[in-house]
Amino acid sequence: MEDITKESIVPDISVVGPFFAADQNFPIITYYEAKFIEAEVKQRQGGNAAAELNEAIKANVAYVTNGKESASNVANYATATKTDILMEKWVALYNQGIEPYNDYRRTGIPALKPRPQSVGATLPVIPKRYPFPQTTTLYNPNAKNIPMDVAVWWECKEIELIK
Repeated sequence: MEDITKESIVPDISVVGPFFAADQNFPIITYYEAKFIEAEVKQRQGGNAAAELNEAIKANVAYVTNGKESASNVANYATATKTDILMEKWVALYNQGIEPYNDYRRTGIPALKPRPQSVGATLPVIPKRYPFPQTTTLYNPNAKNIPMDVAVWWECKEIELIK
């Protein structure tokens, strides 16, 4: 296995800024996350969720920039598709735990592609579940080691739960 520290740094990749500082607060749920959820529900019910999506984007940009940016130049959706909502939510919830990953597993958005050639990558697939602990499969004869690319039982990519 190649040492990940030997990878060269590409100069056109953005760096982690002060938003990710150790003393920064990371709330459990935010106003903008609630607005993204509201936008998805409204869109699934057949309504135009553009207002909710735009509000979510503005609230996220205000939070990330401590109010220094308005986001009026990017929060300008006239209509909002499911892909629009979930892509913007994916961007906004970057670094905020499991929720963006659950959205991906639930919907398949964004359309991620595995990069097994990346330094340190060991899987040729995007995992859809967490691996079982080795102790579970060692000490429980009934435990089945399910591959990580098999969807979890609640994944509902093709099933519409909210109409």
